[in-house]
Amino acid sequence: MSKHAYIKRDLDQLRQQIAAWLPDGDNMTGLRVLSAGHSNETFYLEGIDRVLRMPPSQGGLLPPYDMAKQHRVLAAVGRMKDGPPVPAVYELCEDPAVAGDPFFVMEALKGEEYEYAPPQWLVDASDEQRTAMSTQWINAIAALHDRPAAEMPEPHVSTRDYAEACLKMTQVPNGDAKLIALLENFVNDPLPTSGDPTPVHGDPKIGNMMWRPDGTLVAMLDWEMAHTGEPLHDLGWALCLYNQPLASAGLDLPGWLQPEQMAARWEAKTGRSAAGLDRYMVLAFAKICAINTWGIHLYESGQTKDERYAAWGRGMAQLLAILFARADRL
Repeated sequence: MSKHAYIKRDLDQLRQQIAAWLPDGDNMTGLRVLSAGHSNETFYLEGIDRVLRMPPSQGGLLPPYDMAKQHRVLAAVGRMKDGPPVPAVYELCEDPAVAGDPFFVMEALKGEEYEYAPPQWLVDASDEQRTAMSTQWINAIAALHDRPAAEMPEPHVSTRDYAEACLKMTQVPNGDAKLIALLENFVNDPLPTSGDPTPVHGDPKIGNMMWRPDGTLVAMLDWEMAHTGEPLHDLGWALCLYNQPLASAGLDLPGWLQPEQMAARWEAKTGRSAAGLDRYMVLAFAKICAINTWGIHLYESGQTKDERYAAWGRGMAQLLAILFARADRL
């Protein structure tokens, strides 16, 4: 059985099932856990140098986890001219009878991801390397937004739809009344758009970027929330994590481009205006609070025993204080 606390699969059985299904499965020599967060699970397929991606084996925070969609999105982004870097995708299996869940196989890339604290190599890097890294990050986001929506034919999400999805996560017994009211305002007074819809990643935070220690961006990962719609949602989500005391992720290190510089570069790359970005950043931080609210609800209602969700409750007051301070400045 798996020794990973958040994976409820028999990994020996999974290895046998995947090896029997893949055309080159006879060359597999093992299966190793790469990640198991609040969403998808990924495994390294030893011997064939591939990565297996599956839904979470114990529920998950924000279902559904559509493997066919993720495979389709990665394939579409991979075909984009001058699009952001992504791993190549290979086999897709939609039959849960094969291995318990649908899954797909993709390219194994060499690199490192980080989210809450910067790795030592980034702390030790030169200002020039950090400027180059943040430039690559915003360029990758802008490269996606510079493509027409037709190149990634996924459902359209309006600015009202986006706010409504956040609002629904807060309408639970533990929901904060002031947070609910703020999101109701975003629903009733939808944010203006910057132009025609584009492909949207949905979660282009620094934690979804893979790097080499020399500062080269390897790939933009985790496309499960991809859709078409307003690209300022992506920009607001990426930039809302600046200037808060909970986890800097290195965004405050010397040389790293700051929000105004990031927004200016995005405007130059996409030809769009970032006017109104402050409101998008507040909505993005409200979404973080909404997701935490939902996770706490799942734990308190007994729908999950994942202690990570319980821990979110201890930090909720600080998150809300940051949000409301920002909202009051609008």
